[in-house]
Amino acid sequence: MQEIFYEEVSMLNKEKAGLRKYRLLKAFSIASYVMAVLFALLFFYFYNLENFSLLAFILSALLPFAMFLFFGIALGRIKNNMYVDYDYTFVTGSVRVSKVIRKIKRKNVLKFETTEIVQLGKYGSETYNKIEKTPGVKRMILTSNQTPSEGNDFYYLQVDSEGTKKLLVFDCSEKFMATILRYSNKNILEKDFK
Repeated sequence: MQEIFYEEVSMLNKEKAGLRKYRLLKAFSIASYVMAVLFALLFFYFYNLENFSLLAFILSALLPFAMFLFFGIALGRIKNNMYVDYDYTFVTGSVRVSKVIRKIKRKNVLKFETTEIVQLGKYGSETYNKIEKTPGVKRMILTSNQTPSEGNDFYYLQVDSEGTKKLLVFDCSEKFMATILRYSNKNILEKDFK
């Protein structure tokens, strides 16, 4: 049997704005770490610890240190969502989605088989809205764009994988969805698909 491989990338439309947000959050994250270390060093250097009760020590030393550390970690994680491309890969009956952070770091997000696809259609259609309102369906937006990339459109796949119902939104070409449809049950195509 011949292996079929098809890949598309959903590139960030507003790349400069995403990079600017990424760098700003990275700077704030680093500043929070530096403040945590400086605060700890200054506290232990200037204060006599023998005069502190446990409660006073926690409130005046540990709480601010933990707060700066928490902000550094939180901002560090948020920054990774500011400059993200998504890579969609189809390999004979299997669909894989990866996040590509700053065109450097790749993180696998999702993998499912075409046999697990329940519905395929256009994002925003009547069928999509019904599925989205169904209780127990987890929606995953697999693009960083608010509007489709040039030559692409927003499509959705409803997937029932490992007992979890997912509604996946892609920013891809019709050719990518046609490739998935070719190796899936033909009944998955929504009725009002145009």
